[in-house]
Amino acid sequence: MFSFVIISLIFSTFYLIFGRKIYLYVLAGAIYNLGVRSLIKLYSGAYCSVPIKLNFKANTLANNKSCGLIHILSTLPKLGLPLLIF
Repeated sequence: MFSFVIISLIFSTFYLIFGRKIYLYVLAGAIYNLGVRSLIKLYSGAYCSVPIKLNFKANTLANNKSCGLIHILSTLPKLGLPLLIF
């Protein structure tokens, strides 16, 4: 994840054409993805002991053990914190 964020940050330098303020938004998003989001992902993965099977033949949504309340609650900080900060 670290390398993808750094590569994306390097490729997003063309946003400097639109101004330094826009690039600072991109830089703030990269820092959030490196620091906060990775910790949230590790913390939520510690409490989800049932692995999600990514098999297309098996109906994953019908299996109640693979998609539970913990998985849904662990995605809320990943989606909500950037919206609250912005």
